[in-house]
Amino acid sequence: MIFRPQLRIGIGCVVIAAAYGQVPLDTSGNLSTIDVNVVDSFGHELAGASLYIQRLTPEGPGNKVKLEGHQVKTLQHGRYLLTAEKPNFASASTEVRLHDPWATVTIALVPYAILASENFITVIAKLHSPAPPECQRVRFLPLFAVGPTFDAKVISDRFTITDVKPGTYVAVFASPERVCHIAEVTVPLGEQIVSIVIP
Repeated sequence: MIFRPQLRIGIGCVVIAAAYGQVPLDTSGNLSTIDVNVVDSFGHELAGASLYIQRLTPEGPGNKVKLEGHQVKTLQHGRYLLTAEKPNFASASTEVRLHDPWATVTIALVPYAILASENFITVIAKLHSPAPPECQRVRFLPLFAVGPTFDAKVISDRFTITDVKPGTYVAVFASPERVCHIAEVTVPLGEQIVSIVIP
């Protein structure tokens, strides 16, 4: 089997909107449609999350406005701060710069239960297909939530990473010259040691 780069990501989208007059606008006349997807650490859509937006200007941030509905609307080009909130999840914010006709943003909310947990997970990974000899470095990084990245070395066809929180990650295999392979990996809840096979 040939070892080729691949990345499979399935994400549903929640489109949000702000009515004209709610958010302070510039006078450039340039408009963007914004599409915001709120997910959990595993990339699952979080229904019922509250979304807020603030216009950011050199004079300071504008008023925090709650976005209502799931309709497609437009905003003037510029800088905005988006904040997502949901009970039992830590809130998260991200800054976006709108300058294209369409902008897509994903905000991940991490459950308080995961943040409070002191039970870190050890991931023992086995490659489905052997990596080329020069592609023995692997970086393990969160796909949706903000969090630490992990580095490891492939020995034979396996590698181990410790102190991982549950969630969906991307495993990137690389040589000093190139990226050799990319795979999506899910670290489940409820286990202290997880064995996975990298596709």
